[in-house]
Amino acid sequence: MFRVRPWYKRGLLLSAAMALAIVLCKPARAWNDAGHMLIARIAWLRMTPEQRAKVSEVLKQHPHYDSYLTAKCPADVPREEWAFLKAATWSDYIRPPKTLDADKVATHERHKFHRGPWHYVNFPYHAGQKESALPQHPLPNETNILDQIDQSQKVLKRLLKSDVGAVPGISHDANRAVRVCWLFHLIGDLHQPLHAVALVDEKLFPDGDHGDQGGNLL
Repeated sequence: MFRVRPWYKRGLLLSAAMALAIVLCKPARAWNDAGHMLIARIAWLRMTPEQRAKVSEVLKQHPHYDSYLTAKCPADVPREEWAFLKAATWSDYIRPPKTLDADKVATHERHKFHRGPWHYVNFPYHAGQKESALPQHPLPNETNILDQIDQSQKVLKRLLKSDVGAVPGISHDANRAVRVCWLFHLIGDLHQPLHAVALVDEKLFPDGDHGDQGGNLL
Protein backbone atom coordinates (compact mmCIF):
# COMPACT_ATOMS: atom_id res chain seq x y z
CA MET A 1 0.00 0.00 0.00
CA PHE A 2 1.34 3.40 -0.98
CA ARG A 3 2.22 5.60 1.98
CA VAL A 4 2.73 9.36 1.77
CA ARG A 5 6.00 10.35 3.39
CA PRO A 6 5.69 13.08 6.08
CA TRP A 7 8.02 15.51 4.31
CA TYR A 8 6.12 15.13 1.04
CA LYS A 9 2.78 15.54 2.79
CA ARG A 10 4.03 18.70 4.48
CA GLY A 11 5.21 20.01 1.10
CA LEU A 12 1.81 19.43 -0.45
CA LEU A 13 0.06 21.15 2.44
CA LEU A 14 2.38 24.16 2.26
CA SER A 15 1.92 24.48 -1.50
CA ALA A 16 -1.84 24.15 -1.13
CA ALA A 17 -1.87 26.80 1.58
CA MET A 18 0.06 29.20 -0.63
CA ALA A 19 -2.28 28.55 -3.54
CA LEU A 20 -5.26 29.27 -1.28
CA ALA A 21 -3.60 32.48 -0.12
CA ILE A 22 -3.31 33.63 -3.72
CA VAL A 23 -6.96 32.88 -4.40
CA LEU A 24 -8.01 34.88 -1.35
CA CYS A 25 -5.70 37.80 -2.15
CA LYS A 26 -7.08 40.93 -3.70
CA PRO A 27 -6.47 40.82 -7.49
CA ALA A 28 -4.02 43.71 -7.43
CA ARG A 29 -1.84 41.85 -4.91
CA ALA A 30 -1.80 38.49 -6.69
CA TRP A 31 1.82 38.98 -7.80
CA ASN A 32 3.07 40.03 -4.39
CA ASP A 33 4.61 37.79 -1.72
CA ALA A 34 2.19 34.85 -1.96
CA GLY A 35 2.59 34.49 -5.73
CA HIS A 36 6.37 34.82 -5.70
CA MET A 37 6.71 32.37 -2.81
CA LEU A 38 4.51 29.83 -4.56
CA ILE A 39 6.73 29.99 -7.66
CA ALA A 40 9.79 29.55 -5.43
CA ARG A 41 8.13 26.63 -3.65
CA ILE A 42 7.54 24.85 -6.97
CA ALA A 43 11.20 25.42 -7.87
CA TRP A 44 12.36 24.11 -4.48
CA LEU A 45 10.35 20.90 -4.88
CA ARG A 46 11.90 20.29 -8.30
CA MET A 47 15.50 20.81 -7.14
CA THR A 48 17.86 18.05 -6.06
CA PRO A 49 19.31 18.08 -2.52
CA GLU A 50 22.66 19.08 -4.02
CA GLN A 51 21.12 22.04 -5.86
CA ARG A 52 19.29 23.17 -2.73
CA ALA A 53 22.48 23.03 -0.70
CA LYS A 54 24.42 25.01 -3.30
CA VAL A 55 21.92 27.85 -3.62
CA SER A 56 21.44 27.93 0.16
CA GLU A 57 25.17 28.50 0.65
CA VAL A 58 25.04 31.41 -1.78
CA LEU A 59 22.03 32.96 -0.02
CA LYS A 60 23.77 32.81 3.36
CA GLN A 61 26.04 35.62 2.13
CA HIS A 62 23.06 37.94 1.58
CA PRO A 63 23.21 41.26 3.50
CA HIS A 64 19.66 40.70 4.76
CA TYR A 65 19.89 36.95 5.42
CA ASP A 66 19.17 37.24 9.15
CA SER A 67 17.05 40.39 9.13
CA TYR A 68 14.70 39.33 6.32
CA LEU A 69 15.33 36.03 4.51
CA THR A 70 15.22 33.89 7.65
CA ALA A 71 13.20 36.20 9.89
CA LYS A 72 9.84 34.85 11.12
CA CYS A 73 10.69 31.36 9.89
CA PRO A 74 7.86 28.97 10.89
CA ALA A 75 8.90 26.27 13.35
CA ASP A 76 7.97 23.47 10.96
CA VAL A 77 9.82 24.86 7.92
CA PRO A 78 13.59 24.32 7.51
CA ARG A 79 15.55 27.57 7.72
CA GLU A 80 17.20 27.11 4.31
CA GLU A 81 13.89 26.41 2.62
CA TRP A 82 12.27 29.49 4.18
CA ALA A 83 15.19 31.65 3.07
CA PHE A 84 14.74 30.33 -0.48
CA LEU A 85 11.03 31.22 -0.49
CA LYS A 86 11.60 34.67 1.01
CA ALA A 87 14.41 35.35 -1.47
CA ALA A 88 11.76 35.53 -4.19
CA THR A 89 10.03 38.42 -2.38
CA TRP A 90 13.10 40.43 -1.37
CA SER A 91 13.09 42.65 -4.47
CA ASP A 92 9.72 44.05 -3.42
CA TYR A 93 10.77 44.30 0.24
CA ILE A 94 13.51 46.78 -0.66
CA ARG A 95 11.17 49.08 -2.59
CA PRO A 96 11.31 52.56 -0.99
CA PRO A 97 8.28 54.72 -0.23
CA LYS A 98 7.62 57.32 -2.91
CA THR A 99 8.00 60.08 -0.32
CA LEU A 100 11.63 59.20 0.43
CA ASP A 101 14.18 61.49 -1.20
CA ALA A 102 16.50 59.91 -3.76
CA ASP A 103 19.63 60.83 -1.79
CA LYS A 104 18.27 59.04 1.28
CA VAL A 105 17.33 55.99 -0.80
CA ALA A 106 20.92 55.72 -2.05
CA THR A 107 22.30 55.39 1.49
CA HIS A 108 19.46 53.51 3.17
CA GLU A 109 20.48 50.07 4.49
CA ARG A 110 17.50 48.45 2.81
CA HIS A 111 16.27 50.70 0.02
CA LYS A 112 19.67 51.29 -1.60
CA PHE A 113 19.29 47.90 -3.30
CA HIS A 114 16.10 48.98 -5.10
CA ARG A 115 16.22 49.01 -8.91
CA GLY A 116 12.80 50.06 -10.24
CA PRO A 117 13.31 49.55 -14.01
CA TRP A 118 14.52 46.00 -13.43
CA HIS A 119 10.98 44.78 -12.68
CA TYR A 120 9.43 45.28 -16.11
CA VAL A 121 9.88 45.80 -19.84
CA ASN A 122 7.98 48.46 -21.76
CA PHE A 123 6.75 47.03 -25.04
CA PRO A 124 4.36 49.88 -25.96
CA TYR A 125 0.68 49.00 -26.06
CA HIS A 126 -2.19 51.31 -27.00
CA ALA A 127 -5.74 50.53 -25.87
CA GLY A 128 -7.44 48.30 -28.44
CA GLN A 129 -4.20 47.31 -30.12
CA LYS A 130 -3.87 43.67 -31.19
CA GLU A 131 -1.09 41.65 -29.59
CA SER A 132 0.31 40.82 -33.02
CA ALA A 133 0.86 44.53 -33.58
CA LEU A 134 3.19 44.96 -30.60
CA PRO A 135 6.59 46.28 -31.70
CA GLN A 136 9.67 44.07 -31.44
CA HIS A 137 11.58 46.60 -29.37
CA PRO A 138 10.59 48.11 -26.00
CA LEU A 139 10.46 51.80 -25.22
CA PRO A 140 13.88 53.29 -24.44
CA ASN A 141 14.94 52.75 -20.83
CA GLU A 142 18.21 52.41 -18.95
CA THR A 143 17.54 48.67 -18.61
CA ASN A 144 14.65 46.23 -18.26
CA ILE A 145 13.62 42.88 -16.82
CA LEU A 146 14.94 40.92 -19.82
CA ASP A 147 18.37 42.54 -19.56
CA GLN A 148 18.56 41.92 -15.83
CA ILE A 149 17.53 38.26 -15.97
CA ASP A 150 20.41 37.77 -18.40
CA GLN A 151 22.75 39.90 -16.27
CA SER A 152 21.84 37.99 -13.10
CA GLN A 153 22.58 34.67 -14.77
CA LYS A 154 25.97 35.92 -15.95
CA VAL A 155 26.88 37.18 -12.47
CA LEU A 156 25.92 33.84 -10.91
CA LYS A 157 27.94 31.95 -13.52
CA ARG A 158 30.90 34.27 -12.85
CA LEU A 159 31.00 35.37 -16.48
CA LEU A 160 31.43 39.07 -15.63
CA LYS A 161 34.41 40.79 -14.03
CA SER A 162 32.13 43.37 -12.46
CA ASP A 163 28.42 44.05 -12.01
CA VAL A 164 27.33 47.60 -12.86
CA GLY A 165 24.09 47.00 -10.95
CA ALA A 166 25.83 46.13 -7.69
CA VAL A 167 25.48 48.32 -4.63
CA PRO A 168 28.84 49.99 -3.89
CA GLY A 169 30.69 48.55 -0.94
CA ILE A 170 29.22 45.05 -0.76
CA SER A 171 31.35 41.98 -1.35
CA HIS A 172 31.26 39.88 -4.50
CA ASP A 173 29.72 36.96 -2.60
CA ALA A 174 27.05 39.21 -1.10
CA ASN A 175 26.23 40.58 -4.53
CA ARG A 176 25.86 37.07 -5.94
CA ALA A 177 23.31 36.37 -3.19
CA VAL A 178 21.51 39.58 -4.10
CA ARG A 179 21.47 38.50 -7.74
CA VAL A 180 19.93 35.14 -6.77
CA CYS A 181 17.06 37.08 -5.21
CA TRP A 182 16.68 39.23 -8.30
CA LEU A 183 16.66 36.22 -10.59
CA PHE A 184 13.97 34.47 -8.52
CA HIS A 185 11.85 37.60 -8.42
CA LEU A 186 12.21 38.67 -12.04
CA ILE A 187 11.23 35.25 -13.35
CA GLY A 188 7.98 35.71 -11.46
CA ASP A 189 7.54 39.33 -12.56
CA LEU A 190 8.05 38.37 -16.20
CA HIS A 191 4.81 36.39 -16.00
CA GLN A 192 2.92 39.40 -14.65
CA PRO A 193 1.04 40.78 -17.70
CA LEU A 194 1.37 44.41 -16.59
CA HIS A 195 5.16 44.02 -16.35
CA ALA A 196 5.45 42.80 -19.96
CA VAL A 197 3.97 45.83 -21.76
CA ALA A 198 3.54 49.56 -21.24
CA LEU A 199 0.11 51.10 -21.63
CA VAL A 200 0.84 54.25 -23.64
CA ASP A 201 -1.58 57.09 -23.03
CA GLU A 202 -0.60 60.74 -23.40
CA LYS A 203 -3.43 61.91 -21.12
CA LEU A 204 -2.89 59.42 -18.29
CA PHE A 205 0.90 59.60 -18.44
CA PRO A 206 1.90 63.03 -19.80
CA ASP A 207 5.58 62.73 -18.90
CA GLY A 208 8.43 61.02 -20.75
CA ASP A 209 7.44 58.27 -23.17
CA HIS A 210 3.82 58.28 -21.88
CA GLY A 211 4.12 54.66 -20.69
CA ASP A 212 2.85 53.23 -17.38
CA GLN A 213 6.25 51.77 -16.35
CA GLY A 214 5.14 48.17 -16.30
CA GLY A 215 1.85 48.99 -14.61
CA ASN A 216 3.55 50.75 -11.70
CA LEU A 217 1.89 54.10 -12.47
CA LEU A 218 -1.62 52.65 -12.50
